[in-house]
Amino acid sequence: RFRGRYVTFVRDPVDRVESFFRHYAREGDYRLAIANGLTLVDFLQIEERQVSLQVSNHMTQLLSGRDDLGGRRGRGALDEAWSNLETYFSFIGVSENMEESTSRLGEVLGWSTPINVPRLNVDEHRDSFDIDEKTRAEIARVNELDIELYQRVLHNATLARVIEPRRSVP
Repeated sequence: RFRGRYVTFVRDPVDRVESFFRHYAREGDYRLAIANGLTLVDFLQIEERQVSLQVSNHMTQLLSGRDDLGGRRGRGALDEAWSNLETYFSFIGVSENMEESTSRLGEVLGWSTPINVPRLNVDEHRDSFDIDEKTRAEIARVNELDIELYQRVLHNATLARVIEPRRSVP
């Protein structure tokens, strides 16, 4: 019988939301609105009202298995996400350390050949997109749980966290 193993990568939540907005500015539903001056703060407020998974505590929602966090301060969802990571995941990588993390992942999974992860979907105009501290603070406000989850992962690992799952995936 096959026993699956979960692996995941976490990413800095503020950087992830910035990247998501830049993607929408290039080819998303709000492309024209952004071209006409819709700011990232405006975008966050629109998406937050629509309870978007993409801009508000996305990692916590996915890893807890909850669609509704019971408000942004859903501590239960954060604890559930962390418990799921400890219980079911064999590996937690860090996107900002992709090369080191994927190398360690290969070791954990017993792969004999090194993993070469190509850089796809790279925004060539990233440096031209500069956000101010007020905008970064607003992103942090609506991603409070994700920031704490990300910090927990970083504080429990140097580059990538390797844990033995308490239960195997059915």
